[in-house]
Amino acid sequence: GARRHHPVAQPRAQAAGVRVGALFDEFAPMVLAVCRYQLRDAQAAEDAAQETFLSAHRSLLGGAQPRDPAAWLATIARNECRRVGRTARPAPLAEETTATHRDPADIVVGRSELAAVTVAIAELPARQREALVLREFCGLSYEQVAVAMSVSGAAVDSLLSRARRRLIEQVGDLPRAAHGTLVVPASLREELSRLIPGLDAAGAATGAGAGGVAALAGLGSAPAAGKIAATCAA
Repeated sequence: GARRHHPVAQPRAQAAGVRVGALFDEFAPMVLAVCRYQLRDAQAAEDAAQETFLSAHRSLLGGAQPRDPAAWLATIARNECRRVGRTARPAPLAEETTATHRDPADIVVGRSELAAVTVAIAELPARQREALVLREFCGLSYEQVAVAMSVSGAAVDSLLSRARRRLIEQVGDLPRAAHGTLVVPASLREELSRLIPGLDAAGAATGAGAGGVAALAGLGSAPAAGKIAATCAA
């Protein structure tokens, strides 16, 4: 009887799933970076990112129509991280979720450099530190950093300029090993596909499932960048 009384329920659910799939393919790196910075733990961040998209799905089913989807998702992610709290110990990104092709000699040289960088970044003012970690170690664009931090693009420019100037004064340029792009695990989308009907239709319709997030995941993140992202978060 439920279907007979609510003929639009199934199409609405399907449409909400497709919408969340499209949002995931476009904004998953930003959402995961927010959670990674706030929670300082790879697994806890993935769980919070998953819950962010599940919460977004529930809101869409309830009729929500976000005018600024990126800012909307960033707010949900921050709220979810506050709810979870920092119960997990800070940890670097797991090796199996990272990809690196560095020369062994670079690794030896890089360790002492990265130790100094980590200390210097940890001493930055909180907002400068957050902007720098999201940009340099999570690989977000300036626009994504602005959305993630709920500030203007000009504010991001200012925060990054001051942070970089201070770092250069203390440790020189950031070593190559420190830069990275946060990996969006394929398992995250797979689990959401299992939980949200219609989500896979978004990737099939746009090709984003294979192009956007998968391409980012292929870039990987140097383990050193993951360690800095975990260690330097507020």
